[in-house]
Amino acid sequence: MLIVERAYLWLATETGSPMTKIAGDTIDDFLDNAHKTFGGNGLGDTDYKPPTFKAGGFKDGKLSKLAFDPLQITVEYAEPGSGKPDDINKAAIRQACDMAKDHEEAHKAGYEAAFRKWGPDKVAKDLMGKTYKDQKEALKAVQDALADLKQALTDACLDLHKKEGLIVAKKNSDGSIDVTMRPAGAAGCR
Repeated sequence: MLIVERAYLWLATETGSPMTKIAGDTIDDFLDNAHKTFGGNGLGDTDYKPPTFKAGGFKDGKLSKLAFDPLQITVEYAEPGSGKPDDINKAAIRQACDMAKDHEEAHKAGYEAAFRKWGPDKVAKDLMGKTYKDQKEALKAVQDALADLKQALTDACLDLHKKEGLIVAKKNSDGSIDVTMRPAGAAGCR
């Protein structure tokens, strides 16, 4: 029986400040500035660093040790910065920020779920249980497993963007502002 030398249960490490202050006197100014900061039509960004792995030996056609590091996730989203919005614009900016934060947190949850479903310990055990003609073939199998994870993470992003991700503001004739979120499509998924 082969045993993985290290097993990780924790999934994510957040680094840096999750909030980015965006200036704007109006909701339109705020959205324009956020889009310039995050690119495209974004008000945030959730990124991941695929896990690295450690292989501890190859003998008789088998990997003797294999462990995957945790998936690292960083979350960043827009927050009100400088500017002097009136009460209506201030409320609309706050609503857009709350939606952006919730959306980015949903990305994080989706990535964590995809990583858990991929199952780093199970993948390591399965790879160590197979026989390979040489170490190069074994390492290719590990890289293929990591490619499967990357596709699962991309699919998690695409699934979320089928439902939400594009925040828009509409000024009404009575002076009020409606802030809504629409599907974003494939925009923003890598």
